[in-house]
Amino acid sequence: MTTLFLSLSVLSGSTSKSNSAQAAIIPSNPPATSALEPTPSFNIFNFGGARSGPATPLEPVPYSSNLSLTPAAPTVPDIQKPIPSLHTSSLGTVESGPLQMGLSPDVSIERSLRDHISTMPSYDRALREFIFHAEGIRSCQYKCTANKRTIGIGFNLDVEANRITFRETIPCDNKEFQGYLNGEKSLNAEQVIALFEADLAKRMKILNNKFNSRGMDFDKLPPGAKITLVSLCINNPGLVGEGLLGYIQQKDWKNAACEIALRCNVKKDPRLRVRRYTEAATFLKSTTGQDLSLKMLSGFRQRSTPLNPFDVEGFQNFQEQWPAIQNAIPTAVGVSDPGITRLSSAMERVR
Repeated sequence: MTTLFLSLSVLSGSTSKSNSAQAAIIPSNPPATSALEPTPSFNIFNFGGARSGPATPLEPVPYSSNLSLTPAAPTVPDIQKPIPSLHTSSLGTVESGPLQMGLSPDVSIERSLRDHISTMPSYDRALREFIFHAEGIRSCQYKCTANKRTIGIGFNLDVEANRITFRETIPCDNKEFQGYLNGEKSLNAEQVIALFEADLAKRMKILNNKFNSRGMDFDKLPPGAKITLVSLCINNPGLVGEGLLGYIQQKDWKNAACEIALRCNVKKDPRLRVRRYTEAATFLKSTTGQDLSLKMLSGFRQRSTPLNPFDVEGFQNFQEQWPAIQNAIPTAVGVSDPGITRLSSAMERVR
């Protein structure tokens, strides 16, 4: 699972509205002459950390916008070309080692995802980058942290409404669908993108309805805050609940951030801690310009129970990475791309 922090101009500046239903689909194997290097304006931080080899059957492949892609030689099939993933930060360099695309085709899908978002407005790209990193990418069915059958970019196959969306987006008969459900069939790049965009459009509708029911306008929030809430809604729409919405309506940004950090992981899954703290910190930075602190979290939790060791340990792990994240954000971004900056840090998964 991965994380990102948006540039200061995305967090506080104005950007274009999201075009969730954009339908451009890029072939999964673009020609060697296509732009394979990542856009230098990406600013994505890895929740899950480095890969030590091919992804396991039970975990999605962390999305890496800084893959150093080299076109395969004409005589070597592209699927067999090893692609290293190199993450750097002020804390040092972490080399995850080569990832054989033949063992994990998800890496080739990453290239198509980057092509898919490359011409989108800054906010739309930043939104998708955040979710790609938060959820990871997997072309075959796997079990998520909640033990739900999942595919693509965090798409839950165990929800009946999602199954309808899946079959509307990727037409298949019962036998074929069971193949996806059982992990016997995998999605190609076009299918991963189409399924994600369909899911994103529905989650955005849910989120806007939640705000409209309270007489609020979701689009009036700062871009970083909006992206954080979409990330939560993609994970589980219930995470954007009455408590969080109440704080947002009152413009109580600190308590809203604490709600995200501490009450959106009630099962205390260690794999979600860094993601939640990063979402909370992004939300707080976007709305107030302040950094999330242990004192702030302790004050929030004392209304019910003291901050427990699980929360403290998770915050300390997150805090080690936060200076590197902030230091990596440039003070100025090109006028032509005011929204996103480049990848700069990797976070290790908390087990």
